[in-house]
Amino acid sequence: SLITVTVCVLDGALLFQCTGIVYEFDDAIKTTKILTSSRICCKLWHPKLKVFVHLSNDTKVEARFLFFNKHYQVALLQIVTEHTLMPASFGSRPNYDQQVFFLGRDKDYLLIVRSGSILGLEQPFAGQNHYLFSRAGSPVACTGGPVIDKHGQVIGIM
Repeated sequence: SLITVTVCVLDGALLFQCTGIVYEFDDAIKTTKILTSSRICCKLWHPKLKVFVHLSNDTKVEARFLFFNKHYQVALLQIVTEHTLMPASFGSRPNYDQQVFFLGRDKDYLLIVRSGSILGLEQPFAGQNHYLFSRAGSPVACTGGPVIDKHGQVIGIM
């Protein structure tokens, strides 16, 4: 499942929106873990801010912040929901010149798909050597969304 993650103030005004990937679903206790960009973390330090996960049926669920790693720019959220959400299928590492697809959700929660290929691996960028570079640009709405291979397996996140 590919979902939208938003950071809002208490009155509901949107501050930041990105995409997330369902990482794990526990049917017994009805919890879902979501992998997304750590860029939402900079928005979380104020007590009047809330993080929501928007499900495909126009419902939004408040998310609990579990973990983030600034170096790798990933965050892990958890929600409680009765809706069954399918976890992503994770593949192996990407290869140079591999054809990939970038997935995201726009402001209306519609699917965005862009294609491209991997330019290089682990090139230093802003002191971080784990970035992937591609031949296709990706919209801001894809931040936190998956980079998938031609088999539909997640090999990275935006």
